[in-house]
Amino acid sequence: MVQTGGSTRAFPDLAPLSTPIVLHVAAYNDKLHTAQRQPASATLEEELARATERFRTSREELEQKIRAEREQVYTQMSPVVEQGALSTAWLLQALSTSHPVTRPTVHRWRYLNLISYEAHDRPEASQVAALLIASGVDPRPRGWLPGEAIDKEEALWWCWRQDGPDAPILPCPVPLPPNLPASALLWTPWPGAAWDMHWVSVGSGAVRWAQTKTVYGKLLWDIPLEDLRKWDPGLFPLSDGVLESAPEVLHSVAQLALIVLCQITLPLCLQKEEVGGSLPSSRREGEAQHSTVGRLFGSRKD
Repeated sequence: MVQTGGSTRAFPDLAPLSTPIVLHVAAYNDKLHTAQRQPASATLEEELARATERFRTSREELEQKIRAEREQVYTQMSPVVEQGALSTAWLLQALSTSHPVTRPTVHRWRYLNLISYEAHDRPEASQVAALLIASGVDPRPRGWLPGEAIDKEEALWWCWRQDGPDAPILPCPVPLPPNLPASALLWTPWPGAAWDMHWVSVGSGAVRWAQTKTVYGKLLWDIPLEDLRKWDPGLFPLSDGVLESAPEVLHSVAQLALIVLCQITLPLCLQKEEVGGSLPSSRREGEAQHSTVGRLFGSRKD
C-alpha cells in the first residue's frame, strides 16, 4: 500500500487520493480498529500479534473501501466531466447528502490546497473525485479532511512508472515531472485520469507515454521509434527514419503499442509482491517470441 522514497510516501494504487488524504483517512480507520475491545492477552507476544493483525485488517479494509468508492465516484462524475458541467455547485450538490458544505468551506479547501481550479468555476476533476471518495470512506460530519494546509509541491496523486521493460517500477507524482524519459510508460488504476487528454482509457485504469508534442495543433506522443522498440523489439520492421518522417503515423503506432502493452505489462506489474524490480521473465520471454503489435496482425516471430 505504501511506497517510500526518502521521506515521501506514495499511494499509486489509491489514486486519485493524495498522500495527505490517504494518511488522514487511514489514521481514522486505524482508530476504529484500535477502539474495538480485545480480550486480555496472556503474553506480550500475543498482544503484539493481535495489534499487528488489527493493523493489517484495518489497512486491507481501507483499501477495499477506497476502491469501491472510486468506482462509484467515477461512474457518478464521468458524464458530468464529459459534458463540461463540473462546477462548485455540482460539488456542493454531490456532497449534500453525506457531508453538506457551503461555498465558504470550498474556498477554505482552496486555501488548504485540497482543491484547485483549472478555470473560473471549473474545479480540477481528479481532486473533486478525491474529495468525494474521502467523504464516502469517512462518515464523520467534521474532520473528514486534513485540517492543515497541504504543501503546494505535494503531488495531486501518484501513478506507476517504468522507463523500460527491464527498468524498476516506481511511483511517479502527478502532475508528471518534466524530465521523464520519452520511453517511460505510466499507468494508474484511476480511470478518471483519462479525463485528461494526455491519458488513454484502458478499462479499469489509464495509461500513457511520458512525453507529448503538438504538431499542427494535434497532440501526439513524443517517443522515438528506437525507444518504442525497447518495449517491443518486433515493432514493424521498417527502416529507421521512415516513421520519424511521419509523426502522425508514429503517433498511431505508439498509441497501438501503448494499448496492447498495457494488456501485458499492467496485469503482471500489479501481481508483483515487491515494487522496484523489473518485469517477470515470462513477460520478456513472451515478447521475444511474439511482437506485441505484430501479434495484432497475426504475424509471428519464429
